[in-house]
Amino acid sequence: MMEKLWREILGNRRNPLFSPLLFILWAVSLVYRLGLYLNSLMTSTALKLEVPVISVGNLTLGGTGKTPMVIEIALYFIKKGKSVGIASSGYGRRAKGQIAGTGREIAAHGPEMVGDEILMMAERLPEVLFVVAETKTEAARFLVAKYQLDLILIDDGFQHRRLARDIDLLLIDATGDIRKEPLFPLGRRREPLSAIKRADLVILTRAEAKTAERFEWVKEKYGKETVPVSFAWMAVKSDRESFPLETLAEKPVYIFAGVGNFDALRVEAMARFKNIRQFRRFPDHCRYDRREQIAIRKDIEQFQPEFVITTHKDYVKLRGFDFGIPIYYLEMDIRYPVEQEALYEFLSETLLKKYGKKI
Repeated sequence: MMEKLWREILGNRRNPLFSPLLFILWAVSLVYRLGLYLNSLMTSTALKLEVPVISVGNLTLGGTGKTPMVIEIALYFIKKGKSVGIASSGYGRRAKGQIAGTGREIAAHGPEMVGDEILMMAERLPEVLFVVAETKTEAARFLVAKYQLDLILIDDGFQHRRLARDIDLLLIDATGDIRKEPLFPLGRRREPLSAIKRADLVILTRAEAKTAERFEWVKEKYGKETVPVSFAWMAVKSDRESFPLETLAEKPVYIFAGVGNFDALRVEAMARFKNIRQFRRFPDHCRYDRREQIAIRKDIEQFQPEFVITTHKDYVKLRGFDFGIPIYYLEMDIRYPVEQEALYEFLSETLLKKYGKKI
């Protein structure tokens, strides 16, 4: 409810009726900025592990593709024969304490136990070792103590500064201009733009090669190289079957999701599906309790779609619910408009310099 109100306020910046509410958000953003500064002072010393740590994060609230990027990097190192661990606080989970195991073992838990994004990663990465704990630092420390690892990945770790990282990857959504985005809660930016200096490499997501030219300011002002990537929808899948997107282009579909960047999802869906009966937006990390489940069922009864489509992150929370019609999730792949090896050469060379051996 609060997220919906917040989005409505931000969407009506030019409406004079919302000026008092915008002023309140502006005042709170000043307090938030002060809190960021104090937090940086209090966490000047970070825990350094003996295992290389790569963090993937962003500067904005909402989806920039952090989880798919963590999966992509994990798969790369797995193919090289490396043992990979992922440390997480399991955002959105209701359970407490530590949960550890391989992706295959973690996937047996529900989202209430480990969180939706970890569940999604575990299904894609059955061989990776996971630890979900109260904090990312606690999870990473437990990973090192319990397993023999070559590498630890941290999802959404850019703001978690209690753990030292060897490489900080910062993702920026290239479909917008982050310079025009105010600091939370007046906008979606989680930190001042000066935080870009902490990044070792900036990855522009939802970007084509020509899009990267608009972000030359990142290198000119902050001295950071950029690598563009894009996300491609490959198919719609369920636990039982898969369909190429092309076969659904003219089919009546209903699309719902609880993701941070729903607008990007909507734009892409409208380009791929010509007969969308209805969209429904839920808050990011929506738990899909009975109220949300009933709303989806009513939409299905009203709009009579042939296919009900959501994201993988949402699907893992709803696969056991009977909507009277199968639901599918979008299978996504990362594409490199320029040169794929640029990212991995950077990772390998950076770790080689720090550890004196190839990771």
